[in-house]
Amino acid sequence: MSCLAWSTVKIFVHRSALFLSTVVVLTACDIGDIPPVSGETPPAPSDAVVKNFFEENRTALDSYVQFCNENPAVTWLGANKDEVDFAFQQQGVNTKDVEVIRKSLRQFDIRSIRCGRDRRLPNPPLHAVWVPLYSVGISVSGSTRGVLYSAGPQEKNHSRLEIGEYVSLGEDGWYITGE
Repeated sequence: MSCLAWSTVKIFVHRSALFLSTVVVLTACDIGDIPPVSGETPPAPSDAVVKNFFEENRTALDSYVQFCNENPAVTWLGANKDEVDFAFQQQGVNTKDVEVIRKSLRQFDIRSIRCGRDRRLPNPPLHAVWVPLYSVGISVSGSTRGVLYSAGPQEKNHSRLEIGEYVSLGEDGWYITGE
């Protein structure tokens, strides 16, 4: 074994206080000998796979856009209940609508949607809905792939199309995004 790791845990009482001390020593590790935790990272879906998902599930994707448009208080919605539920109730978001969208997200194994608005404007209009279909890693060094609906002027998207950040789905405002 080229990687040796051990730990020692000591618990002792001193003047009626409980202290927990942990020592971990890691020596002589060769990173190549450590197997990946969950196997190989699956590749991001191809443009064809994302386009097929878009075409087969357009009704659900349109419902996400409609939900975001009708609920300006929502900037992000996860597939499962979380701490934002209380805030939604306080801001008048219909909890039944939230559950319908969450059920749909779980059905497609989508973890969340993001509703983009320019919060600097009064009554900010919806400008984008991002539906990530694949993500791996963390924000600064990860990779994502998904579908984007851009509600605003399409001129701003032309430069992103030209450099390959976006791929048009053939429908006005709908794009494949990510790496």
